[in-house]
Amino acid sequence: MQTEESRYDELIDRVEALYEDGRFQEGIEVPEAESSGLDAWIAELAHLKTCLLGVSGDADGALRTLQEASATGAWWLPVILTDDEDLEALQARPEFQELVAESGDRRGRCHRQRSGPATGCSRSSPTPRSS
Repeated sequence: MQTEESRYDELIDRVEALYEDGRFQEGIEVPEAESSGLDAWIAELAHLKTCLLGVSGDADGALRTLQEASATGAWWLPVILTDDEDLEALQARPEFQELVAESGDRRGRCHRQRSGPATGCSRSSPTPRSS
């Protein structure tokens, strides 16, 4: 039986291949159709979808995707959001800047809680992948 982690790894591999091929819309559809049960990676999946939306020119959809994930408690290292060329169209938006600031605050709170599993802390950066 396939583990959640191996499902996540395979999904990421497929989406990254679509991204590299410039097949952005297909890359957006894969996680939407196949991410059920991968809640532990909500932040990573949202970031991936956001990048695909951003590079395809849908800045509103990209921002909405991050906001929806953030509303569930997801967060990202601010640099992941601010240094990503795919998200360039979002950088000057006040809503994006607020989301980046909230992400940094959540990261700080979760980091301080980490003496074991932190309650209410979603993953914030790409999970090391097994090969």
